[in-house]
Amino acid sequence: MGISSALGADSTAKFAVKEVENGARFILHPGDISYARGHAYVWEQWHGLIESYARRVPYMVGIGNHEQDHTTGGDKDPSKAPGTGFHPSWGNFGDDSGGECGVPMYRRFHMPDNGNAVWWYSFDYGNVHITMMSSEHNFTRGSAQYEWLQNDFKSVDRSVTPWLILAGHRPMYSSERYPSDYKVCEGMQAAFEDLLMQYKVDLAIWGHYHSYERTCPVYKNECNPAGTTHIVIGSAGASLDDVGLYDKTWSKFFDTEFGYGRISVHNRSSLLWEYIRNKDGLVHDNVLLQKLTCRASVSSLADTSKGVHFVQTLTIIQTGR
Repeated sequence: MGISSALGADSTAKFAVKEVENGARFILHPGDISYARGHAYVWEQWHGLIESYARRVPYMVGIGNHEQDHTTGGDKDPSKAPGTGFHPSWGNFGDDSGGECGVPMYRRFHMPDNGNAVWWYSFDYGNVHITMMSSEHNFTRGSAQYEWLQNDFKSVDRSVTPWLILAGHRPMYSSERYPSDYKVCEGMQAAFEDLLMQYKVDLAIWGHYHSYERTCPVYKNECNPAGTTHIVIGSAGASLDDVGLYDKTWSKFFDTEFGYGRISVHNRSSLLWEYIRNKDGLVHDNVLLQKLTCRASVSSLADTSKGVHFVQTLTIIQTGR
């Protein structure tokens, strides 16, 4: 998100205030928070930007590459990642934090204490279970995070919280033509997409790319009604992407405008996702997830929230690479 002006972060912050005034229960921001990258004063400016709404509702954060990634100074990393952190052969994990190594995030935010502080954790709200993961730490099979993620999914009582949402920074699915980032998408798919299918994750929310994209319910690069719907909502503040797209049948909507997302949980069988552009405040994409027998069906809507009573509302703000 950062502290950009005009239609970027300033505009997103103003819309967030309106969302809270209209009943939003909390904000979810998975990574690339202030873009301070070692300049502490930027953190202060960013906190000032969000203060008007973050003091009224919980502001739930996750770690991004610009808060965590480092190639030196690993002994200062409070996440206790070994060595200089996660640098798989197929990844492009560099030193994007500017030497922060996750320290300001750890000192400034306290998240639920059932995982690894701000890096991975989960919580319930109403009939939704939300799992926050770190795309900047080892998530491959056998790692501490993989084991925690599997156990967290396994522990969810779907009779109590029928909706299961995963959030993280780098996406598992994006069709943008950034070859090194796309390799990371493939690495994530190989590492733990089977967990999403096994535990019937309904929705996955990501950032990193400075754009918006929605997939069909997808599994192993094919639309599958039993799969997970993936959302990239990385357009809250930082400069927007301007590249081509890979031709992917699972990509159902793509946009490069500043904006944010909203989740409205109607009940245990109906959940509405909406994407709102900052420049006009209108919904430009939406999808209704409906649980029928044992899995969700997906319907795109021509209209949005008219006549619908929202039991719970979540506003999702995040930005990217």
